[in-house]
Amino acid sequence: MAMELSKRERRKMQIEGKLIALHEHFLAEKDTQYREALLDLQYRLSALHQRDSPLQLQPLQDLLEERDFYLYRLRLSEEYHVKLINDLFTTQYNTIVNDANTIVASVKQKLHDGLTSKIRQLKDDKALIDIVTSSSSAHNTRTRAPEPLRGNDGNVSGVDSSTSFFFSGERRSRRKRDDFTMTSNDDSYDSGSTTTGGRKRKREHVEDDRVWTESKALNEFLYGSEEPKRKERASATAGSRRGVLICPALEAEEVNEDLGLLRQFKKSRR
Repeated sequence: MAMELSKRERRKMQIEGKLIALHEHFLAEKDTQYREALLDLQYRLSALHQRDSPLQLQPLQDLLEERDFYLYRLRLSEEYHVKLINDLFTTQYNTIVNDANTIVASVKQKLHDGLTSKIRQLKDDKALIDIVTSSSSAHNTRTRAPEPLRGNDGNVSGVDSSTSFFFSGERRSRRKRDDFTMTSNDDSYDSGSTTTGGRKRKREHVEDDRVWTESKALNEFLYGSEEPKRKERASATAGSRRGVLICPALEAEEVNEDLGLLRQFKKSRR
């Protein structure tokens, strides 16, 4: 028992001796230990300020890489949206321009077709009016010819028969035309223009004074299948037009009625 206590005491004494030695060594070198710890802290602080600390560089690098990644993704997203908007705008703009051009072209085509049809209709109406006027003038001239000279009117009977349907309602203005024709014919009889050759020239003038339209069907309907050569008859009709008897102009109601009769006759022939 005594030996065990002695061992414990010796052990205790050894530990106490070591602690005393450490304490004495610490007391002897405490200034050096504090100086080293201070230097280490100052080095870390300066490294933090200069951003070259090994402990800080790696986390900072990771954060910078993550920031760059998000910035790059944001830039790609913005570029994609800008490109998408530009493409959509370009597509819509081209579509609108094409639609506008199509609408303008269709409107122009419709206007052109309408004007062309109107011009053609006006030409046909003018041709019909001229034919009615010239036919009425020739008819009134023939009705006022003397009895002995009626034998030469056989060549004109075809014209009378071809234009007789124009005057189904001729009674409405016969008096006005006859009064004017009587005066004109009396003057012409006094001047010596009642010869057979003069009537033939008038008949040739009536035939040459035809108005030809652009519609071939209308020309065939009005004059038959024979179309005179305009260049050959231009010189012949130029001189004959000087002696034409001018008929008084028809009224609007008479012209409309004559045009209606012509159209009805044209439809019935179809």
